[in-house]
Amino acid sequence: MSRVDRDVRTGDAMWDAWHISTAAPSSQLQFVEGDTVVRLGDQPGIKLTPTQFRVLRYLAEHGGRWISRQELLCGAFDTFHRVDGSLLRVYIHQLRRALGPNAAQLETDRRGRLGYRWRALD
Repeated sequence: MSRVDRDVRTGDAMWDAWHISTAAPSSQLQFVEGDTVVRLGDQPGIKLTPTQFRVLRYLAEHGGRWISRQELLCGAFDTFHRVDGSLLRVYIHQLRRALGPNAAQLETDRRGRLGYRWRALD
């Protein structure tokens, strides 16, 4: 089960960060809110767009569970930002490109139409 820690202090700077820890240290996912940077384990940070950041954070917060497109649209976007399913697919594609070799952790269910999930590696 994932453990979520908020409000990580580093030196004098306050990070509004989320740590989603799994059994393997390399699977640890850290979100740095103000900079829209995500870090996976010991790897250098990956700068994301605000939209990519919100999508990945929403999926990681619900780690391992399939998230429908509708739930992801409602959960990751505010009410003032209209996004349809085809634009969501574009955001997911761009997010996978940004994640590089870690993109395999972002899964899409193509057969059952369940949606998307973030799968922490064991």
